[in-house]
Parts: sequence; structure tokens; C-alpha cells
Amino acid sequence: MAERNQQKTHSVGIYHGLPEFDAVGQTAIVTGANGISGQAMLKILLAHPERWTTIYAISRGPPLKNGTSGKKVHHIAVDFLDDVKEVANVLMENHIKSGYCFYFSYKESADPAVIYAENGDMLETLLNALYLANAIPKRVVLQTGGKHYGVHQGPYRIPAQEDDPRVTLGQNFYYRYRQEDTLQELGSKYGFDYTITRPMTIIGALKGNFLNLAMAVGLYLSVTKELGETPDFNGTWAKYHSAEALSSSTMNAYFTEWCALTPESSNEAFNITNGDVLTWARLFPELCTFFKLRPPSPSQFTKPAPRPVKSQFPTVRPLDYAKPGNIELRNSWDKWAKEERTLAAWKKLQEREGLDEDAFERASWGYADRNMAIDYGKLESMSKARRFGWLGYVDSTENFLEVLREAQGMGILPKFEIDLVLGRS
Repeated sequence: MAERNQQKTHSVGIYHGLPEFDAVGQTAIVTGANGISGQAMLKILLAHPERWTTIYAISRGPPLKNGTSGKKVHHIAVDFLDDVKEVANVLMENHIKSGYCFYFSYKESADPAVIYAENGDMLETLLNALYLANAIPKRVVLQTGGKHYGVHQGPYRIPAQEDDPRVTLGQNFYYRYRQEDTLQELGSKYGFDYTITRPMTIIGALKGNFLNLAMAVGLYLSVTKELGETPDFNGTWAKYHSAEALSSSTMNAYFTEWCALTPESSNEAFNITNGDVLTWARLFPELCTFFKLRPPSPSQFTKPAPRPVKSQFPTVRPLDYAKPGNIELRNSWDKWAKEERTLAAWKKLQEREGLDEDAFERASWGYADRNMAIDYGKLESMSKARRFGWLGYVDSTENFLEVLREAQGMGILPKFEIDLVLGRS
């Protein structure tokens, strides 16, 4: 690899090692603009108005009422599952022009086959529509994730590296003739290049979008405090002490911009995490303290499980294809969130504090349980990104606490008087 010039960096709050660029007058196309990742991307782009003079924010629906906006942001409502010519017409009607495309669109489904088909079709439709609209992007930065390595299918080889073999345990819309292969095929056909990012569990706050782990944890601790109880970690002892990495939605956005504006990232894939490693044994007590709750005693794991769940993954584990991995919870938050006394406590808290009425019902309790039921390490190597010059870093605990404060400011979580400063030395 060729030697690179020393990257100039700066800090913004808790985010350090952020790159500086000389680029000016650029155009950005952000898809999935109403999601946590898309909103974070818009904030970073708007923070550099000379660099990004035109921004197209594309989503299925209208812009969020309390979302990121600005004079430079042109909102386009279009569904990438529509016919490609219809999508192209909408893009042309909005006078879209070529730029850097940041792709965060995603459509959930309970059926993995539908996820595979629809999310693959969406990216393919957009790229073909941009061609028909005479707006072929300079570069497409596609966000995928840890599922590339089979993190959702059982223990896998850690730390995951970008050149690890593809996991062949069923359809994965990130590859196998879908998103990654579509980028390669259409990039060669239409003349654009691409970069792929692979974050782990993404932590962020967004009013109206509660589908992330931080909101479920924050709501669980808030209602537990309302109930006057000591919180229970929902996973096992092994999960509590296993090492993993998180990915800040804000840091991901900084990294995505770096991928677009760094020539050497052309046609490359990169892992992206916060740059540190944590355990829930360290993080969970600090989150409890944030809400002025007594952290659970280590003896919690010797007591009967209050709401147990135990099963196995439907496929063999990606690590060695030998046998299925285990799924186990001691205290399912999904079950807890449906109990009458829990709902009554939330209702009382919501009405007293004026919180978002939808937050508890729409919180990602199932996702939180699935995340915590994984009792093996979840780590990605950041070595490749470092070799290419990326120096960004954020402390995951500080990031988690910042996200909780943002959620408090949005009326998702209640505000408690904090009499303890959780400093980082």
C-alpha cells in the first residue's frame, strides 16, 4: 500500500481524530434520510456548508417533523420498491444531480426471504433510476453491518476482518447477488465506484424512531426506577462479561463522509466501530448510575431467572459450521414490557413527565432481547480502516450516555436530577 500523507484531524465534543478535507461545493444524496443513520449523516453534512452545498434527502415518506433540515436540504419522497421508471421520474422532477450517494435505506420484515428480496431490489432500483435521471453518482457508500459475518446466526470468528469468507448459511441481502454484487455490477456498467461500511450495533437517538438498543435500555431503566426496583440485566453471565464493540450513528456518519472523500477507499469495504472494546459488566452499572439506580449485584446470576428464554439458532454456527449456537436470556425485556404492572408504571411516568406516547410501545424490545441473547463476543477489526488513514474514535460509554441525554431532550426518556458526574480519566 502506498504511503499516505499525515491526515489532519480535530475533535468535536466526545468525537476525536476526525478528518479534515479541502473539498468544497459537493453534492450529497442521502437515502433512508428519516432513519437514525440518515439523520446523523444529514447533521454531519450540514455542519460543513461550504463542503456540501446541495443535499438531497430521500425517504419513503415526508421529512420528519422534528428532523434535521436546512436550506441546502432538498427532501424527496419516493419508494424504491416502485417501478424504476417511476422512481427516475420523481428524481428528475426534483432536479436531482450527480453527487456522492450515501445509502442507508432498509426495510424490515419478519420473513428473511422478503428482507433479502426487497432490500436487494431497493438498491438496484435506485442505481438504475439515477442512471435514467442522468445523475450517476461519483461514489456510492453503502452501509451494511455485522450480519455480513453471520453475527445473527451464532458464534463467528472474531475479530471479524473484511476479507473473511462470505457466510453461506442462507440468503444474506448484503451479498450473494444482492447489494454488494449489485454495486460491483452496476458500478462497472455505469461508471461509478463504491465503498461499503460494516458497523456493529448502532447507537443513536431519534424522535419517532425507537428501533435501536439504546432506547430500549433507557426505557427499561426509566420504568424500573418508576417501579422502585433494582434493574436486572436481561442476558446471561457469559453475555455480561463477553467483549463487544458498538457503533455510534454520529461516528458512522463521520466515517461515511471520509469513505466518500478519500480516493483510496474506492471499491473497498471497511468495518467501522467506535474504536474501543467494552463489556456490559462495565457499561450496564454506569447506565444504572445515570438513572440514579443501584446496579444489579453480581449475585443476580445465581438467582432464579425471572423471565427466562432458551433456544438455539436455526442454522449451524458460522464459526465452524459444526452445530447451532445457543440463545439464552435470564430476563426477557420483551416479556417484561408486556406485563400489566410495567405498562401501568410507564403510563404513570409518561403522563407525569410528558413523554412521547409511542416510545414504549414502539421500542425495540424484541431487538434488545435478540442482541442480549447473543452470549459470544461481537468484535470487528478496525485494522484495515486504520491502515487507510482513518483515526476516528469515541468512547462507547460516553457515547451511550450522550445518546440517553439526547433522548431525554427529545421527550423519549424522563429527565432525572443527576448528582453524580461520570467522568472519564
